[in-house]
Amino acid sequence: MAISIRFRLRSLSQNLSSLRWIYCRIRVNGEVAPDFATKISTTANDFEQKLQKIKGRSPETFQKNEALLQIRADIVEIYNELRRKNRTPTAQTIKAMYLGKDTATISHFVALINRWIADNPKHLDTETLRTYESKRNVFQAFCLSHLKHSQDIAITDLTDGLMRSFQKYLLKQATNNTMVRYMQAFERILNYGIACEWVEKMPFSPALDWKKSPENPNIKFLTEAEVAAIANCAFFDNRLQRVADLFVFQCWSGLNYSDLLVFEPERDIKIIEGREVMMIRRAKNDNPCLVPLFSEAKKILVKYNNKLPAIITNQKMNAFLKEIQKIVGLNTTLTTKIGRKTIGTNLLSRGVKVQSVSHVLGHSSVQTTEKYYAKLLPKTLLDDLKGVE
Repeated sequence: MAISIRFRLRSLSQNLSSLRWIYCRIRVNGEVAPDFATKISTTANDFEQKLQKIKGRSPETFQKNEALLQIRADIVEIYNELRRKNRTPTAQTIKAMYLGKDTATISHFVALINRWIADNPKHLDTETLRTYESKRNVFQAFCLSHLKHSQDIAITDLTDGLMRSFQKYLLKQATNNTMVRYMQAFERILNYGIACEWVEKMPFSPALDWKKSPENPNIKFLTEAEVAAIANCAFFDNRLQRVADLFVFQCWSGLNYSDLLVFEPERDIKIIEGREVMMIRRAKNDNPCLVPLFSEAKKILVKYNNKLPAIITNQKMNAFLKEIQKIVGLNTTLTTKIGRKTIGTNLLSRGVKVQSVSHVLGHSSVQTTEKYYAKLLPKTLLDDLKGVE
């Protein structure tokens, strides 16, 4: 194992002579913990990046350099102490111990969830963090209804029996797939607690029913005729019209709600081989997507002067989509996720190869696309094999 400790300056000022704070970055075997402030300042002109020290011979400079050396020595000592105790030294653990945040064991589960959320903002997108907050809130509601007196529970009390009760609680209001994802998320958080030595061991059995993978879901989508019905409907309410236009754009671009928030037509639309395409990275996983700018999507941008209409919160957008569903007379419950599923389904139905659809949707692998669109693949396969005897 190797540890790297580097000091770097951070400031919004471009003035090289202005004071800047020195931050410390810890790296262990490629894993990097977020930088933390050393509370030592200097100017960009005076800091020697290669030598990792401040120029000069004044008593103040000497004191600051001694402080930097002491920080380095303290971090190395924590690293060596963890190894002596046969603990795996991670950058995050070393940083927490140095800052004095690793002195107490986290004993309750909701507290552990909150700590996990707080420690991972740079590694997860906003939408994913929001889903973990939602899972925490649901668990707190379960605790309140099950325990009657508390919204949290000791980690050691997460027994098989209690988690089976939570499983039944979830299944009353959600699908089996949702329940599986909750349990997978909770195991991930508990494993984080074990790695940080706040949790001694997994409190419930890892061999329970929720260990199996989620079932292949039944994809909810709209046909091209249903999308056209929304696009051609005259809404006499501007808020509904804007949401309808955003939804139609989703159906022809594959962008989910978090992608819409960061999409900028002038920046993200390119011309490749004479055709306009959208080149973006998905907000959820940073995977690249290349999506042709289909005519129906372009109509929306032209309507709003090469921009998207103002985007409201996901919750309000879903509420307005339900109103749109009733007005247009659709049976499928509309949500912002339906638009993304619609383009994948309709492209496969048109005979587009699954590899191309996977790239349009920004999936991490073709297997992900095959999993979600499994029921449509036999048709596309037979179309590909037409004429082959």
